[in-house]
Amino acid sequence: MPTYPPGLRWLPTEGTGEVQTPLRGPGTAQLQVGSRVWFRHAKAGELCEHVDELHSLTGDELTGTMPTYRGESQVFG
Repeated sequence: MPTYPPGLRWLPTEGTGEVQTPLRGPGTAQLQVGSRVWFRHAKAGELCEHVDELHSLTGDELTGTMPTYRGESQVFG
């Protein structure tokens, strides 16, 4: 799900791609080629395999940091 900038959505006939993902909505007005768009990860386990900790935000404020299983030296295979 696109989360930043606010007001973005993907098309019902398209999913997220590895290179290009068409987006619609009022949030697209500020986007240009090369603009960064943040998506909420669909599966936390895949993300947590690659980072040692996760950060939680409320608005623009960092509100917490928590270790992932990788950060705790755990491996689940």
